[in-house]
Amino acid sequence: MTAKTNKKFRFEFKYELDPNTAYLIERDIVRYGMRADPNISSPNGEYFVTSLYYDSYDLSDYRDKTDGLISRKKFRLRVYKPTIGESQTVWLEIKNKHKQENFKTRILLTNSEFEDFFMRGSSSLVERKWTEKEMGKKDEILWNAIKNSIKPSVTVRYKRKAYLNELQNLRVTFDSNLETCKGHNFMYNSFMKPVNRGKMVMEVKFKYLLPFWLKKIIATHSLKADTYSKYEKSVEVLHRFNPLSR
Repeated sequence: MTAKTNKKFRFEFKYELDPNTAYLIERDIVRYGMRADPNISSPNGEYFVTSLYYDSYDLSDYRDKTDGLISRKKFRLRVYKPTIGESQTVWLEIKNKHKQENFKTRILLTNSEFEDFFMRGSSSLVERKWTEKEMGKKDEILWNAIKNSIKPSVTVRYKRKAYLNELQNLRVTFDSNLETCKGHNFMYNSFMKPVNRGKMVMEVKFKYLLPFWLKKIIATHSLKADTYSKYEKSVEVLHRFNPLSR
């Protein structure tokens, strides 16, 4: 069996909406049995997501998105804290997307492994001691890192509140306070620029079919699925006064 057949695909739809609409939808999905993610320990169920996106020198991943390619990817480091210094581990992820289907390839780096990768780039991954469990992911990660000569692009941070259904095959998240800074500031991301002021992003992720009740809620609020990309929006905010060519 190839590594690809082991991928766990899921569908993902995104909606940009105002906080009031988000509040009403959040109230309604709870009525239909959705519950706050039990893995979140914060009192209000919110947590930070901070990602450092890597891209090629000509921003090929960004351009794949703006060109509307149906198959594309993002290479990133991610922590679930406001800053990297507050986390002892860092997820290295490749998020692949084909139309509305998504799957991730990810490994967990220690803080020292992250710092080595941040300072030395792809060579640190080549020299890294990969566990047996990670070997099926090694080729994909190294191929993407080396082939595209990736480097830090932008840092993206936001607050997230997540809900799951009982079977945990449906996940609805609400992301707010999206902000960004240049990628090389990932270690010290204290000066961030707002990306979608006054807006939130709802993401609906599911494995099989979207429940009828959720379709009805979406229709009631006249929401239309968007190809919203936090990475794309953040790149454009940071290049607002020096727009990238299309």
